[in-house]
Amino acid sequence: MTWDGFTNQVRGQLRGLAEGTDAPLRLVVAACTSLDTLFPDSQDKNMTSPFKGICIEENLKQWDEKISREFIISRLQADWLTPVDKPVSFTEAEIVELIAESNGYPQKLMQLCYQTYDRYLNDSKSP
Repeated sequence: MTWDGFTNQVRGQLRGLAEGTDAPLRLVVAACTSLDTLFPDSQDKNMTSPFKGICIEENLKQWDEKISREFIISRLQADWLTPVDKPVSFTEAEIVELIAESNGYPQKLMQLCYQTYDRYLNDSKSP
């Protein structure tokens, strides 16, 4: 959304497609700032943020150790996840490190888990 081509006009069109009960488009937006102030360039021109009033804002809390651990375990147990002969499991030390390094941020934890999982897959392909 920081792309230069994502202009006020484009954002306005998205808003138009997402407004109303019969809207053909539903928006799900994740941001680090309030959706009302997400696009300061809109406010500079006395325009409304394209997300103000049409998105229900939900402030997500950081995950604690229990939730992070449950997430890791549940994802490793998913049937679709293991294209290798044997299931992948992370060591306790890896889980502790992933939780600490992610600092409770779900997206960061997901990225770190993916990187760790990918290492397991690449190691299993090595002769």
